[in-house]
Amino acid sequence: MKPHHLLLLPLLLWGSLALADYPLEIIKLRSNLPEELLPSIQPLLGPGENISAAHNMLLLRAAPERIEEIRQVIDQLDRPPRKLLITVRRGAAEITRGEGFTSSDGDQRIQTLEGRPAFIHSGSSIAVPERTTTLRGGAVITQRTTGYRDALQGFYVVPRVVSDQVTLEIHQQYDQPGGRRGTIQTQRADSVVSGRLGQWIGLGGISHQVRREGSSLSGYGSRQSVQTLDLQVRVTELP
Repeated sequence: MKPHHLLLLPLLLWGSLALADYPLEIIKLRSNLPEELLPSIQPLLGPGENISAAHNMLLLRAAPERIEEIRQVIDQLDRPPRKLLITVRRGAAEITRGEGFTSSDGDQRIQTLEGRPAFIHSGSSIAVPERTTTLRGGAVITQRTTGYRDALQGFYVVPRVVSDQVTLEIHQQYDQPGGRRGTIQTQRADSVVSGRLGQWIGLGGISHQVRREGSSLSGYGSRQSVQTLDLQVRVTELP
C-alpha cells in the first residue's frame, strides 16, 4: 500500500466514527405519537444518523444542522390531528349472463381524526344451509334449516393530510358466498391514493364472480353474475 493511502485510512476511520458518535437529542412531542412521525422524518437522515421512538419522545442522533431541520419539520407535523369527514360514493352494477343490468348508488359518511383508521362498512347477511342430527327414541332425525352469517364488505381508510393534500391508505375486504355451500370467501386488497382536500378520489372498480343458489317449484338451480363495485372517496376538514 502506498504511503499516502496509509495516511488517508486513519482519517477515513476517524470520520466514520465521528458521524456515528453524535450526541443524543431528545425531542418531546405534544400531540402525535412518535410512530406517526417517524415515516416522515427518517428520509431526512444522513449517513450515520438515526432516530427512534420512546413513549412520547423521539431520540435523535444527527448533525447539528440536521437536528435544526428536523425540529422545524416536527413543529409542522406535531399538532392536534385534524377532524375529517370522509364521504364514500359507491355505485354497484351487476350483469347476469347477459340477461340484464342493475345498478345501485349511495353515499356514506363517517367522521374520523387525521391518521386514525375509519371503517366504511356495507355488510350483508348470507343464507347458509344448516343440518342438525338428533337421536329420538332410537331413531336418527335430520333437520335442515337456514342460518345466516354476516358477510363483511367494506374497507379501512387512514387519511393523512399535508397542507391541502390528503393521502389515503386503503385496506379493502369483500366477503361473498364460497364455492361450497355454507362457506364464505374473503378477498382483500391494499392500496394508497392521494388527491386534494374536497376532491373526489377514485379507488377503481372491484369485480367479483357471484354465484346464487336456490330452489323453486321447478327444482334446484343456480346462476352466476359479475358484480362491479365502483368507489370514490372525498375528504373534507371539519371545524
